[in-house]
Amino acid sequence: MAIASRQFLGAAAWVAGVAVWLVLQLAAIAQWENPSYDWGKNYISDIGNTTCGPFTVPGGESFYVCSPGHDLMNIGFVVSGALTALGAVLLWRYWPQSRLTRIAGVLFVLTGLGRVIVGFGPEDVNITMHMIGALAQSPSSVAVLLSAIAIRDTSPALARTGMALGALGLVGAVLALGGQAGITAFHLGVGPGLTERLSSHPIQVWLVVIGTAVMASAFKASRRSEIPATA
Repeated sequence: MAIASRQFLGAAAWVAGVAVWLVLQLAAIAQWENPSYDWGKNYISDIGNTTCGPFTVPGGESFYVCSPGHDLMNIGFVVSGALTALGAVLLWRYWPQSRLTRIAGVLFVLTGLGRVIVGFGPEDVNITMHMIGALAQSPSSVAVLLSAIAIRDTSPALARTGMALGALGLVGAVLALGGQAGITAFHLGVGPGLTERLSSHPIQVWLVVIGTAVMASAFKASRRSEIPATA
């Protein structure tokens, strides 16, 4: 397969993975029952919780959880994680080749595999497996930062976007981990659910940004190749 084709498929995998994760998450939240899902209090993983009743994340507070659409969320975790890892492999040569991009590539793959593990191990079924999957995803903001730094000379606008997203994700990770350690002030009064999203969402935005940029570039290149040369 040509490098350009591999990169296009990798970019499409990243964009599709985010779309699947978002759509299935919202579909599962729509089925949440009494009380309704609380974006501030409830964790993302609560949407994949398979039982109804009080649930306590290790180190966190106890909240009532009841997600009839848990299968949708867990499918979303698995599919989006697999597409994230696949996209990282196919886009390996998109980045300028350096130690930074190799590390970033590995971290992108680990992030995807971690999400697959989370989907196969819901928090109320196998908390150890679930936490391992969550831990594998924790360096995702580092991957965003490293990949953004690597393209600062070739794509400065993209690089600035990535560095901002990576920094935001790192701040979110500190707040989320501090909150799980029992320091409720780290939740900034908005709850553990929102600080967790501050940690996990920046990479989703970056996957879409890079994926869209690569596909747009490939489309422009194909259009240029179709224009006949003038005499």
